[in-house]
Amino acid sequence: MFYIVGFLTVLTSLLLRTMSTMSCLLTFVLVSVPLYGIIVAGIPFSIDLVLSFDHAQQWPPALIDKQRSTGTSRRQRAAQSALRESMPDYSPFSPKDGIDGKHDDSAENKAEVYPPQKVVPGWSNLPASLFAKLEAQDFQVRCGPDYSRHKKKAASAPAFYDFREADIFCCQGAGACIHIAEHVDLSKYVPDQKEGWVNGAPRVIVSCLQFSVDDDNAGWFGKPEKSRTRTYGFLMFFTLNETGVKAMAENTPQANLFRRFCREEVEYTRFKTIIKIRDKDKLGLPFMLRKSMDQLDGKPFLAGKPKDGKAFRFIGDCYMEFDTLTQNYSYLARKGIGTCKGKLILLKFHYGFAVEAQKDEEMPEQILGCLQLGPGIDYLKMAAETNWTLIKKF
Repeated sequence: MFYIVGFLTVLTSLLLRTMSTMSCLLTFVLVSVPLYGIIVAGIPFSIDLVLSFDHAQQWPPALIDKQRSTGTSRRQRAAQSALRESMPDYSPFSPKDGIDGKHDDSAENKAEVYPPQKVVPGWSNLPASLFAKLEAQDFQVRCGPDYSRHKKKAASAPAFYDFREADIFCCQGAGACIHIAEHVDLSKYVPDQKEGWVNGAPRVIVSCLQFSVDDDNAGWFGKPEKSRTRTYGFLMFFTLNETGVKAMAENTPQANLFRRFCREEVEYTRFKTIIKIRDKDKLGLPFMLRKSMDQLDGKPFLAGKPKDGKAFRFIGDCYMEFDTLTQNYSYLARKGIGTCKGKLILLKFHYGFAVEAQKDEEMPEQILGCLQLGPGIDYLKMAAETNWTLIKKF
C-alpha cells in the first residue's frame, strides 16, 4: 500500500505541472482505481491485466461467495435456517429422488460412454492438394562455429523425415487433446513394432498443432459452463527416410543431438517450430501489424515447459509425438493466430521443426521434418469429429 501511495503522489505532482486540474483528476482516478483493485482487492479491473491471462486459467477467482450466487437474500437464508431447526426430520430432496428420499439413478441420463475412437492416418479424408512435401532447404537454421557471437544462419540440409499424411480433427469442448498417437493405428507405417526404432530414432513422428474456437458466449473472464467451444487440431505424420537412417548410422552431430533428445537427455524446451506464412498480403492487416508479423514470420519459437501447458512430448513403441497447444498461449499470440484462422482457406504455410543446437559440436542445425499447408484449408468443414478426452488443467 505504501508503494501505491508513493507512486500516485509522484504521478499527481507530475500531472499538475503539465495538465489542467480536471484532466489531472480524471487521470488520477483512471490509474488509482485499477491499481487498488489489482493489488489490494485482487480484482482484475485493468484491461491489460485481463488480456494477459490465458483462457485456460480459471480467472477471475470466485469473487462472490456460494450463498450469494444462489440468488437468495440474507433474510431468506436466515428463514430457511430457522425452518430446518424447527423441523428435525426435514430432509429436502430433488424431484428425481424416490419417495423414500433416496436418489433414483434410473432418472439420470443413461447415455453410453464409448471408448476413445481408434483411427488410422488419413481417416479425415482430406484432399491431397491441401498438403505437399517441402524441401528442408527452404528454412534457415543455425550454423557454427560460435553462433552466439556471429548469429549466422544457412539453409538446412535435407530432413530426416518425410511427410506422409495429415488429418484435421475436432473435439467438443474447451481444453487440449494430448498423446493422440495412442488412438492412432500406425501399423501401415511400421508393420513390425519390433522395428519401431532405428539407431535411437523413431520410425514415425506425429506432430499436432491445436487451437480452440470459442462461441459467442465466451468472454474475457473465461468460458461459461454451457459454452459450445470446439477444439481443433492439425495432425501430421512423418516417417524416417534414407537420409535419417544414414545419419543415425554414421552418428553425425545432428543425429547425436536428436538421439539424445529422444532419450530425454536433452530438455524438450529445445524443440523448435518454424512457421512461414507465404501469402501475408491476403490477410489485409494494418501497416503496423503487418510490420510486426514480418519480423516474426519464419522466426523459430521454442516449446515451453510442460507445466506451462503449451507443448508436450510423448514416446511410444514406434513413434514420438509433439503437441503444440496454441490455446494456452498468451493473449497477443492467440490474437495473432486468431487473425489467421479466419483466412486459413486463403493462406499457404511452410511448417518445419527441429531440435535447437546450442554448442559448436551440435552445429549446424538440421530440419527434422517439414511440409507445405494450404491453401484451401477450411477446418470448420473438413474436421473429423472425435470423442477423445480433453485435458483442461495441466
